[in-house]
Amino acid sequence: MAFIISESANAAVQSCHPVSDRIICLRLKANPVDMLIIQVYAPTNDSPESEIEAFYEQVSNTMKLYKKNTDCIIIMGDFNGKVGEIKEEDIVGPYGLGQRNENGQNILDYCRRHNLMIANTWFQTRQNARHTWLAPDGKTKNQIDYIMVDKRYRNGVINCKTRLDADCGSDHNPVIARLRIKLQKNKNKKRRKSKAMEY
Repeated sequence: MAFIISESANAAVQSCHPVSDRIICLRLKANPVDMLIIQVYAPTNDSPESEIEAFYEQVSNTMKLYKKNTDCIIIMGDFNGKVGEIKEEDIVGPYGLGQRNENGQNILDYCRRHNLMIANTWFQTRQNARHTWLAPDGKTKNQIDYIMVDKRYRNGVINCKTRLDADCGSDHNPVIARLRIKLQKNKNKKRRKSKAMEY
């Protein structure tokens, strides 16, 4: 597991923590809130249940260890699961692909517990442009790579989609996201200040 960042973004890196061979996290100084990015490579759908449970527990522990209160949390990578094309609450959007499998349900449950949304299922693209992985048979296409974002900052996600035109020598297509985070002013705080001035 690794991160590749641009030279211009290097100054924003506060820390990088390799957690395991499946998890690594990066903290970036940003405005108006810092970003904690966790990159993962989840066990496959055929892995023992104990291994899958241990993986999600380790991701949760990583969040607890490195997250600060106002951080924008992003968890991204190969989750080896299909969340499917059916909208689910405010977690999975209507632009997924295929039918949800057991690992996809694990992803959904994790998002529900940690208040995350799966960004690349919320932006409209052609159905044949949503897959992130091409099987060795050259025909089977699945969506198993995702970018998850803290729901508090979902309005800051401008776009998130699969790039089929990227020539990166992999059976996976990269998923890209653009974020612009803007916090709303606390109106109650202003009101309290005004009242204090009246006295």
